[in-house]
Amino acid sequence: MHYCERMVQMMRLKSRQSKTLLGAAIVSMLVIVGCGSKSSSPDTTRVKNSAFTTTTAVDDGTQTTTTVADDGTQTTTTVADDGNETTTTVADDGNETTTTLAPMAYAIGDKGPAGGVIFFADTEDEFATFDFLEVAPAGWSGEKSDPTASWCDDLGKELTGAGATEIGTGQSNTKVLEQSGPTCGAKSAGQLALAYNGGKKDDWFLPSKGELDLLYANAKLLKVSELNDAVYWSSSSSNEFRAWGQLFTSGIAGTNFRTSSFAVRPIRSFK
Repeated sequence: MHYCERMVQMMRLKSRQSKTLLGAAIVSMLVIVGCGSKSSSPDTTRVKNSAFTTTTAVDDGTQTTTTVADDGTQTTTTVADDGNETTTTVADDGNETTTTLAPMAYAIGDKGPAGGVIFFADTEDEFATFDFLEVAPAGWSGEKSDPTASWCDDLGKELTGAGATEIGTGQSNTKVLEQSGPTCGAKSAGQLALAYNGGKKDDWFLPSKGELDLLYANAKLLKVSELNDAVYWSSSSSNEFRAWGQLFTSGIAGTNFRTSSFAVRPIRSFK
């Protein structure tokens, strides 16, 4: 039995035996000072430190940032004066990985190597086959405004392999359109994009739905390339009757009948 509990019992017993107020007073005093009730034990659980980050810089311009996560993983990123970025991650089990990213040769809004405008730079190294997306310059077709064309003159014919919408799929979609030239027409949107050879490059194509959205978000935002306030075709098929387009006044994307006549602007990808 706890010491305080024994003391209370003894005092109560004496109180009953003596029938005096002294014992009651003593018991009351013991209760007041804490012996008459159990207090909860203090919480001794140790709270783990949350992740913390430190950054150091030296005279030559090199900056090093180190982050230690809750699980013990330590990530160190060093950015040298020449722009090279090296990241080293050491896991709690001792496994170490190192990656190095060289500075990007182009930034969004720069003039591209084929005379167009850079509207996407893969700064996070997400895509294995390309680093940049370049849009053809204004007047690429020889006219002041972008030409308009149907996506495909044949309704009801399924074009297998042209349904991808993600960034990085426009070129493969357009190759499907190229193979269906006799069906869709020599002057369809895909054929116009493929026929362009600006900057002496023959790798231009019609952007996928995702790439077209990037073009709207970045090129339009930077007021480059003089894109029309019109609906532009993507290379992404929706079904055997419709394909994806995007309105460049608002950015709203939707499907339209493939025989509709909308604006065309080629893009290209490169490392």
